[in-house]
Amino acid sequence: QCLFEGNAASSGGAVQLGDAATAAFSDCVFANNTALAVGGAVAVPPFRSLRPRSLASFTEACCSSTAQTTDSGGALYLGSPLAASLQQVTLSGNAAVGQGGAAYVNANSVPVTLDGVTLVDNCAVGSGGAIYSRASTVTVTGGAVRGNFVGVTHASGEVGGRQDCTHRFTDRESALVAAATSPVLGGGVYAVQGHLTVNTTVVEDNSAGAGGAVHCASCNLHIGGSTVQRNWAAASGGGVDS
Repeated sequence: QCLFEGNAASSGGAVQLGDAATAAFSDCVFANNTALAVGGAVAVPPFRSLRPRSLASFTEACCSSTAQTTDSGGALYLGSPLAASLQQVTLSGNAAVGQGGAAYVNANSVPVTLDGVTLVDNCAVGSGGAIYSRASTVTVTGGAVRGNFVGVTHASGEVGGRQDCTHRFTDRESALVAAATSPVLGGGVYAVQGHLTVNTTVVEDNSAGAGGAVHCASCNLHIGGSTVQRNWAAASGGGVDS
């Protein structure tokens, strides 16, 4: 087993992949790594060259961090057209002050697959408590999306209050205020443009201002053979908002 623990950087707390790089992580644990910018554990920043990377794969890996310092992609930041595969991976307890508590994906329609992945107790102050996907083709099969949320406003929802991931929505009134003052969308997954497919997956106990489980903005959404239950939204779409 490989272990990446307690590492810190501006981008890619444990690992950053450069142009044209490929990588495979098997039976690895990423614990308590932090990044000030993006990718608390692993970052793939936008290309500086025109040649796309071929593949990044994670198999039987685990990423977790309680630190809320990363701007986007609390564990993983995929900011380039990269074919990524996650199999039997657990992303738990990650947080981002921007988008994508566990993972931020901007793969420009290149396939990103999550097979048997467990996304649990992740949080983003912005949108996408577990996953934020922009203009990407993301397929989630098996596994679970459970207990993820977007940050709430402090001081009982006072306008202008500080937002972080230390509190979930506790009542409709404070949640509505938070939803009105920041884009708190997609407690489990937020997808804008692109394609999102969720098959044979349990999606439960997630919460947000809108789209407690999933918020789809101008994206193509398919949910099949999945259980979507006990999710909560302050404004619209307790399960799915599109």
